[in-house]
This record gives sequence, structure tokens and C-alpha cells, in this order.
Amino acid sequence: MKPIHHRMPVIIAPEDFDRWLDVAHTEPRHVQDLLVPPPDDLFDAVPVSYRVNAVRNDDPGLHQPVEEPTKPTKEKKKEGGEKIDLF
Repeated sequence: MKPIHHRMPVIIAPEDFDRWLDVAHTEPRHVQDLLVPPPDDLFDAVPVSYRVNAVRNDDPGLHQPVEEPTKPTKEKKKEGGEKIDLF
């Protein structure tokens, strides 16, 4: 994950779900052993569209691999709620 993002996701194995989620009876120090990097072969890195960076996009196409992601063009806002360029 490091080449893609500086933060590592927490990956909890299904057999550890109950232990991880039992906050009423489990102290954080008792589940610290679950905070380990996942196996290297758990994830596949594939390029996807830059559309994943906008919360307004929410469709199955976001998961489709692309050969070469293209950066989106900037939209400008105009009167009536459309984007404008302030600079």
C-alpha cells in the first residue's frame, strides 16, 4: 500500500470480527495484535478512473480498471450554482 497511499487500512480477518467489535468487553490493548499489515498478495493494485475522487460519483463503473487514467478537466461555475474560476 505504501507506494499508493501513506495510510495503511486496518484489515481484520472474519474470524476476528467479534473480538475486534466487542468494545464493551475488550480493551484496545487486547486487540493490538490484530493491527498487522495484510499479506502482500491480499490486494491487487489496478488503475481506475479519477472519477473515484469525487463523492458525487457513485456507480459500478468506478470499479472498472482503466488502461491509462485521464485527469478530469476543471469545471467552471457560473451564475445559478455552476462553478466559476476565482483566480
